[in-house]
Amino acid sequence: RNGTMSRFALSPLPLAYDEMVHARTPSPEHKCRYEQSGTWMNQQCHVVKRLDAICVQVYHDEAGAWHLHSKMAPPLPDHILVPSFQRHTFGCDVASDWHPAEYSTDRCWGPQHGQADCVAQQAEDQIIQVTVRSARDPFIRAGELVGSNLDFGMSKGTQRAYGFTMLVLGVCLGLVPVIRLYLACRPTIRSKWADSDDDTKTIAYGDGVSSDGAATAGVYGHTPA
Repeated sequence: RNGTMSRFALSPLPLAYDEMVHARTPSPEHKCRYEQSGTWMNQQCHVVKRLDAICVQVYHDEAGAWHLHSKMAPPLPDHILVPSFQRHTFGCDVASDWHPAEYSTDRCWGPQHGQADCVAQQAEDQIIQVTVRSARDPFIRAGELVGSNLDFGMSKGTQRAYGFTMLVLGVCLGLVPVIRLYLACRPTIRSKWADSDDDTKTIAYGDGVSSDGAATAGVYGHTPA
């Protein structure tokens, strides 16, 4: 930058390394080979990791010189031993705790792996992708905010669509208990209406019959013949 040449160096990174992983049970020897892509040796499952890519983030000072920009790594328990080449924190991916080196499991390692695709892979050169990013790169900032999956959540349009769908479903589901309640209360309502109609007719005509079958007084106080 501004005609300034910057140089920075990384500590040596292994092209491949052996890692002992927890063997799955039951039948750990079988699962080590076919599920974990490892080799069973000395009652341990050994998995080889190959170096695939290196990504570092840099920043420039006031003079325009570029330097490696380290992040703060999360604390690890004391019983976990981290190799020295995995302690650097100037990588580009928050998912790897900002380690600059990216490794993948080499499923073709070991004397028992003789598949055709493994033979072709062993004949090819190991290609390592090297990337240099600025510490102000929006990709790195997005990883800090939302994580390595870069999921920013649903858009406003999607939220409105989901909300409208949930509203329609809620109304449809709410109609069922309302209809059941109405059907359960309808006989009671009808009986009340029938009683009120009988009372209205009695008041209008003024006729009635006593309990012993005798006629009661008429509307104007005259006893009916």
